[in-house]
Amino acid sequence: MEPSFAGYLHNDFLSIVPDRKQMHGVYLGRNKRKNMHGDESSATLDIMEDIQILNGLECKLSCSTSKVSYVLDTEDFLYRIKRMKLSNGSSSSSHGKSLKVHAIKVARFHHFLSAA
Repeated sequence: MEPSFAGYLHNDFLSIVPDRKQMHGVYLGRNKRKNMHGDESSATLDIMEDIQILNGLECKLSCSTSKVSYVLDTEDFLYRIKRMKLSNGSSSSSHGKSLKVHAIKVARFHHFLSAA
């Protein structure tokens, strides 16, 4: 292996570097504020509760050419299970409003199909 590439590989790519600066969160501030019920770490745990993560992406590193290529049929996967919203008195009126909007859109679509 070429010495300069070996140095890059071990120093920059494979080494564990202590945090030089504060790690930034993955989630937007507005999403964390919605779920903030205590400190930031408990809010992050609440957000991560309904998330499934699969780290399966593989890469192949060529020592002779210093090229990195991804292995076919490997992937990373992040899926958030949607929660059902709690219903209260005000949501019944908004639900009726959304049904009315949906009916208008359906009628508009049928009118579009009949005109074509």
